[in-house]
Amino acid sequence: MCVSLGFVSFRRILLINPYIEEAGVPRYFQTDWTSAEFSAAIRLPSLEFLGIHSILTANGFDVGYLDANDERLSADQISGHFQNFSPDLCILYANGRTTEAVKSLVEKLTTLNTGTAFAAFGAPLTVNPTLVLGCSGIEYVILGEPEWPALQLARGNRDCGLAYMREGQLIRSPLHIQADLNQLPPPSRHLLQPQHYQAPFSRSNPFTVIVTSRGCVYGKCTFCTQNVWTGSGVRYHSVEYVLGEIRTALKLGYKEIFFRDEVFTENRERTIELCRAILENRLRFSWRAMTRVALVDAELLALMKQAGCYQVSYVFETSSAEALRLNKKGQSLKMASAAAAMTKRAGIEIVGNFVIGLAGDTQKNLQKISRYAKELGCDFAQFTVADTWNGYQSAETLGSLSRQELVALARKAYYSFYLDPRFLFKMVWRLMRRPSMIAPVSRAFLRSLMNPVLA
Repeated sequence: MCVSLGFVSFRRILLINPYIEEAGVPRYFQTDWTSAEFSAAIRLPSLEFLGIHSILTANGFDVGYLDANDERLSADQISGHFQNFSPDLCILYANGRTTEAVKSLVEKLTTLNTGTAFAAFGAPLTVNPTLVLGCSGIEYVILGEPEWPALQLARGNRDCGLAYMREGQLIRSPLHIQADLNQLPPPSRHLLQPQHYQAPFSRSNPFTVIVTSRGCVYGKCTFCTQNVWTGSGVRYHSVEYVLGEIRTALKLGYKEIFFRDEVFTENRERTIELCRAILENRLRFSWRAMTRVALVDAELLALMKQAGCYQVSYVFETSSAEALRLNKKGQSLKMASAAAAMTKRAGIEIVGNFVIGLAGDTQKNLQKISRYAKELGCDFAQFTVADTWNGYQSAETLGSLSRQELVALARKAYYSFYLDPRFLFKMVWRLMRRPSMIAPVSRAFLRSLMNPVLA
C-alpha cells in the first residue's frame, strides 16, 4: 500500500522518449526489461510510455507525450516542446548507454523551467539508480514496470517503486509488481503514428505491439534481466482484456499484431483459449509471437496458425550446447531443432533470436551462427551482442572475446544470413505477393545493411 509522505504532487506531466545519436548514427533502444538496442531495421513503439500516459490520463492528470526518438527531434526541438508544455514533472527513459546524453538533455531543460522535477526509468537504472541520481537534474528513478510508480510519483507518494536521494543517501522503496494486470488501462495506442514503426519480417503494415502477460515462470537463464523488471513468476491479462486491446488496434487501422510476451505460450491452456476466442469473435488479422522451444507442440501450433499466427520468434540463443548449459537456458540443441521442424510443418515462419557472446561462446561456434540459423530453417534472424549491465559474466567479461570481436561477429552473421541468395529470392517473392510492403521493407533493409550492429 502506498502512503503519502507529504511530498508535492504534480499536475502537468510530460513524457519524453529522447532521441539518441552517436557520430551521426541514430540509436534505438527498447524501453522494456531488456533495454536492448534495436537492430537498425526494426522500429517498435514504447508500450511503457504509452502505459504511463494511459494510467496518468485515466487519473485526471494533464499528460503530454513526445516520442523524440521516433521523430528524431534534436535537443533544441525537444526544448521547444518542453517550453510550450511547461510541465511540473518530466519523465524520460535512460539506460546505461544513454545516461550521459539524457543527463545533458535534462541540464538543458532545467535552465528553461526551474520549477520542473525530472524522473527517469529503465532497467539499468532500476539496478543502479545512481547512474543518474545525485549527479544530474534527475531527482527520481522509477523502478521496474513504470506505470503504477509513475502514478504514485505524480500523486506525491514516494514509497512505491521509486528511488531518490535524501541528505546524500540513496532512498529506495521496494519494487512494485502489479499483481492484477487488468487494473492497468490499455496503453494509449492512439498517440502513435502507425506508419513510423516497422520490422522487415512483418507480413502486413501497419503493425502494433500487444503484451498479454508479464514475466517468465522459468526465470533461470543467467543472462536474462526480466526479474529486474518484472520479478519472479508470470501475471496475465484476461483473455477478454486482450480481446479489447485487439479490437481497439483493429479500429485504429492496424493490420498485424506482435504479441511481445516474454513467453507467449507459457500457459498452454490460456494460449488455446485466446486462439479460440480470436476465431469465435471472427477477429481477422495477422499476428506473430515469441516463445521458448520447449513450450510448443504440433496441436498448439496448428491452432495458432488457424487463428492468424504466421510467425513465431524463438530464443534459440546459441549454437553451442556448452553455452546453453553454462547459461542455464533449460533447453538443448535437439529441442531447438524439434520446435523448428514442428513450426515449419505447421506452415509458420520462424524468427531466430541469437545472443552473440554468451558465457561458453567461442570464435568457432560464433563464426558459424548464421549457418546454424539457416539449418534450423529460420526465415529471419536477429543477432544481439550480449549485454553486461546486470553483472552478467559473458564471453566479453570473462575475457575470451572482446567487445569489438563480438560486434564484428554479429555483423558477419547479419551479412551472411541476409545476403544469402536463397533469402533474397524468398524476400523478393514475398514482396511480389505483398507490394504494399516494398517501401517499408526496403527502408528497413537499407538501414540494416548500412549499420546492422552498433558497438
